[in-house]
Amino acid sequence: GSVGAVTPEGATWDKVIGDWPRRGLGAVSNFDEDALRSLVAAAHGAGLRTAIHTAAPETPGMAVRAGVDSIEHGLFLTETDLEMLGGRGGAWVPTIAAMEMLAAALGADSSGGRLFAEGLANVRRMLPHAAAAGVKVMAGTDLALQHGEVAAEAVRLLDYGLAAEDVLAAMTTTPREFLGETGFVIGRPADFILVDRPDLLTALARPRLVVRCGTIVRDDR
Repeated sequence: GSVGAVTPEGATWDKVIGDWPRRGLGAVSNFDEDALRSLVAAAHGAGLRTAIHTAAPETPGMAVRAGVDSIEHGLFLTETDLEMLGGRGGAWVPTIAAMEMLAAALGADSSGGRLFAEGLANVRRMLPHAAAAGVKVMAGTDLALQHGEVAAEAVRLLDYGLAAEDVLAAMTTTPREFLGETGFVIGRPADFILVDRPDLLTALARPRLVVRCGTIVRDDR
């Protein structure tokens, strides 16, 4: 059938559930590549960018070729996918903590558990290539981490091979730039944190000062 885009007022993104688990099979794609390409074209035509949830082996490659802007989870991205995604300034949000949580919950002997374990091993291989390919890697939490705990994902990104400077960018400047937000602007309420410098990535979990929309919400100075 035809694929169209409904654009609620003020919407800027279209989120696609690219695959979903089936009992005994693990994650299975919900669309073929032509359908994804039609969906992305409709979304882009409506002024929306697209993001896709994907954990199945075949989905991320189809999504990248179809023009999806941001890959969420993306356990089975390849170097070729990353080069194509990075070439157009696309993003990858691996959500490693969430994927590890699901792998543990499913169990190592289940089809889903084996799929997630294989996918996480691939993430470990691919992350070092992502930044070099120009992919905008970003830290995300999904179901595994509570609000304010995203620094735990930064530690996982580092453990999985992303360089420290790229991990810091994944936590700070990259998401803001990807979403089209500017830096500090005179007269506009600011968002920022202050941390102790010596162990920066660890310190991100314990900021000394948090300012949100120009209001101090935490002050441990």
